[in-house]
Amino acid sequence: MAQAGVVPKDPMASRIAAVLPIPEEAVRIYQPLVLPLAISGLGLLLIAVGAHQPKRRKARKRRGRRKRKALGPRRPSGSSAKVLPFKKIA
Repeated sequence: MAQAGVVPKDPMASRIAAVLPIPEEAVRIYQPLVLPLAISGLGLLLIAVGAHQPKRRKARKRRGRRKRKALGPRRPSGSSAKVLPFKKIA
């Protein structure tokens, strides 16, 4: 095709040139650079946002007493019928 003098037309470049005020030839030249540069720029932006440390918030002061949680069923005070006390051997 190149020997015959027919230049293939890039439909993507013609569409981008129709929307933007850029000539079609410039779009055809710089189009392969757009994706790698966009990925690099987005990566740098995301790294900068992720490395940023937010301001520390002060903890609110508690009002009133803190309630204790129940640790399970209550055991009766004193000796239980299931537990035998140790006897000292003299």
